[in-house]
Amino acid sequence: MAVHDDERFVGEAMRSILAQTFTDFEFVIVNDASRDRSREIVASFDDRRIRLSDNAENLGLTRSLNRGLALARGEYVARFDANDVSRRDRLARQVALLDARPNVVAVGSRARIIRRNGTVIRPNVLVPALTPEGIDWGLMFYSPLLHPASAFRRVAVERLGGYDERFVIADASKVFGYGEDLDLWSRLATVGRLANLPEALIDLRIDPSSTSGYENVARRLRMVPMVTRVLSDNIRRLTGQTALPDGWPEIWVRLIYSDPHLPAGDVLRALDLLAKTRARFAEVRPESRQSQEIADQVAFLCGHAAFHLARRCRWAALRAFSRATASSPARAVRDLPRLTARLLFGDGPIRLWRQVVHR
Repeated sequence: MAVHDDERFVGEAMRSILAQTFTDFEFVIVNDASRDRSREIVASFDDRRIRLSDNAENLGLTRSLNRGLALARGEYVARFDANDVSRRDRLARQVALLDARPNVVAVGSRARIIRRNGTVIRPNVLVPALTPEGIDWGLMFYSPLLHPASAFRRVAVERLGGYDERFVIADASKVFGYGEDLDLWSRLATVGRLANLPEALIDLRIDPSSTSGYENVARRLRMVPMVTRVLSDNIRRLTGQTALPDGWPEIWVRLIYSDPHLPAGDVLRALDLLAKTRARFAEVRPESRQSQEIADQVAFLCGHAAFHLARRCRWAALRAFSRATASSPARAVRDLPRLTARLLFGDGPIRLWRQVVHR
């Protein structure tokens, strides 16, 4: 676990780990040059399993994780963030799966989404997929494992060189890590299987100021070239294509990162390329043709496109949503209230919802 200015939540996060039903572990914590009371809180815990290391300067998440890996001695490494909460049987469930399935190199889980004050917003956030074909499909578009809910084989990650430290973003006040998880899962998927457990094993706390939060769109967009490279490699490997259409999947990455300057025509072109990629994947993986998981993922991606388009081009938004409905009506219905609110009222209801949720 890396810690940087997390004094409000780090104590609760640590208690959730120290109270695990699986007790044979070391708790490696890297204090990434915190400027608040985070280190003091970590040091106040009296437990022989804790191993605290301090960065002399703010290195960001990606580099701090590699420092933690260098210190780790266990067979498995479980990732965790300093503002989240683990369920008491989280480690036990993940260790059991890794013990039982030697071909699995990393395992994630579902999560509950909680507010800053700990109130549950969503009781069971679905990971993209639980089946091998669904996880592979997800690798072509986003991270198929929730990073803070993951565990992996330490030796497998070390042989791959750990986290790629090019996945960092620096500004005047702080160094951030972003996209390092997708890159790691993509490399691990070439040497073993990825898996997800169906239970929500962590509480994932929403923070709008985090790198993945809605306040940091511009920061995320700086990672578009790096993430595009990873997804391009995955698409080539998983579909057998040697050449990809111009702009694919860069358009998709910009869409997922909510680039406000992405033209509506590019979004609709991305949906066409999504359909072609789906068809090609079905040729290579015939068992995926009837996959409801993949149908749901396609509907989610089309729904995201519709939501993005709603602020600027209603007809294009409705066209994108029709594709979501065609892929998975049940999944599309889940996105309909949010899309309808944006189409009718603009971003006002969204801003109000964020103010309420992020108290």
